[in-house]
Amino acid sequence: MRLAAAQARLAEALSTAASIEDVPTAVAAAIGRILGEEAKARRDYPACDVAALDGFVFAHPGENATENATENAASDAGEPLVLSLAPGLAAPGAPLEGTLEPGRAARTLTGAAIPIGADTVVAQEAVSETVTGSGEAALRFSPPTAGANRRRRAEVAASGEIIAPSGVALTPQRAALLAATGVEAVRLRRRLRVATFSTGDELVGPGEAHGPADVLDSNGPLLAALLRAPWLEHVDLGRVADAPAAVAAALDQAAEAADAIITTGGVGEGAQDRIGAALEAAPEPPWVRGVAIKPGRPLSVGRWRGAPLFALPGNPVAALVCFCMVARPSLLRLAGLRGSECAPDPGVTLVSGFHHHKRPGRREFVLVRRGLGDRLERVDAQGSARLDGLAASDGLADLPEALETVRPGDPIVYRSHLALQNGMGARGAPP
Repeated sequence: MRLAAAQARLAEALSTAASIEDVPTAVAAAIGRILGEEAKARRDYPACDVAALDGFVFAHPGENATENATENAASDAGEPLVLSLAPGLAAPGAPLEGTLEPGRAARTLTGAAIPIGADTVVAQEAVSETVTGSGEAALRFSPPTAGANRRRRAEVAASGEIIAPSGVALTPQRAALLAATGVEAVRLRRRLRVATFSTGDELVGPGEAHGPADVLDSNGPLLAALLRAPWLEHVDLGRVADAPAAVAAALDQAAEAADAIITTGGVGEGAQDRIGAALEAAPEPPWVRGVAIKPGRPLSVGRWRGAPLFALPGNPVAALVCFCMVARPSLLRLAGLRGSECAPDPGVTLVSGFHHHKRPGRREFVLVRRGLGDRLERVDAQGSARLDGLAASDGLADLPEALETVRPGDPIVYRSHLALQNGMGARGAPP
């Protein structure tokens, strides 16, 4: 099965597992969580017409201030205006009292309410200020377009308008918009519970006695780091021996404790591959049983006692690739993120700085570093077990199935580790 087909099959098979919490959560405490209900503005933003820059506010000589005037609009043709300066200053939180009389302009600061009788703001640097013979201050300037440099009431959001739909992540950007429109608390999806364990008789953990034939477990800490997210609760079940009864008991425990299960190791078709055997023996056939990628070919996904089971290969580089390209997008979907934001980060097209030959028909991920001039350099240590190469890399070169040879200067897709591990698919962008 090709990777895209596996991703599509899981997108169709999986749906939200995380319910909506009963009690709303304060916006400041909800950053990174997934909205369970849409959020609506509780007040207009801006709450009134305000000045977009420092300058002078006045009534434009045209009949009406145009409804589509924008900041920094071009000046109208015609003679310069000469207006007398009204007393006082319009400032944020301290509006000018009363009505601005025709033929007069008032000094204003950015964010100040537009006074009654005015509709346009001219930048202070565009105004020549003089004193008349009677000692009154006079302003001379070429008028900008009617309505220029004015932020209109509710131009960002109107009270009652949906400003954040359900199924999106609450980013700092969205939190700022919610705060500005009077939203203090939101309804969230509960954190998705994900249970993990590593398999292998050879594995030992930190502080445990070990000999030369033992392997210190690196996949456990790798998954713990990858699963550190505000929308997720990690249940670490440690390490499990390669025994059918032990694996079945661990899977049962994981399904009881969590919404989804991730394992590493034992997913192939060998005699000691207990996770693979458990998937084959499950009542429902697995959705995915092997994928045409390198590294990560044994990747399998099925269901154990109702909980989706993501069986990753035991080699750490393969485990990371499969987690980022398959498991994480699926977990986001289970957590309630809307479908358009669940896909892995699409990466960017950069220029290859290396030679590489691959087998056609298989998608391949090469450990690379992004260098000067956006050239990608292949790290020396490649291979699904090469943690040194993984540590030296900052991303993956994504080589499509049809490609056979990569040469210096060829365009290739680069997926950074940072974006793959932390992005929200469509990057949590506002709708």
